[in-house]
Amino acid sequence: MSATADSSASTKVFYVTVVVFAILRVISAVFLKDTLDAAQSDAEQMVVERMKLKADFAAKLEGIFNAIDHTGNGMITEDRLAVILENPKVKAYFQLMDLDATWQPATVFVSLVWCWLDNGDGQVTLEEFVVALHSEMKKMDIKLGRMMKLQLTR
Repeated sequence: MSATADSSASTKVFYVTVVVFAILRVISAVFLKDTLDAAQSDAEQMVVERMKLKADFAAKLEGIFNAIDHTGNGMITEDRLAVILENPKVKAYFQLMDLDATWQPATVFVSLVWCWLDNGDGQVTLEEFVVALHSEMKKMDIKLGRMMKLQLTR
């Protein structure tokens, strides 16, 4: 009977070991699933926030465009741009984008900005305005990122 008792004890130990291992695997799987769900939620949240920031940026650019477009026809002319670029505040914004607004004569700067904004039809639409400024802002983000990286490595 001693052999049967040993066999029964071995079977019980084996059974308990398998059950404990299975329970640990289930607990690990639950934690892993929760972690993956949280990561997916974070990624989705980041996408939503980025889309909101992009929409807010486009709305601000539209507001700026509408302020420049004093006629309300949805177009900016080179003459109107020249008037706007005389504003010191506007010049400061362009300087933030590494565009020297102090060119002499001022018509040179106006021509440069006009070429940057216009697609060649002689008028700048809201879409042209937003696309040009958005691409310039991306370039600024890259420059700022590089500058910050350089400062951190020093």
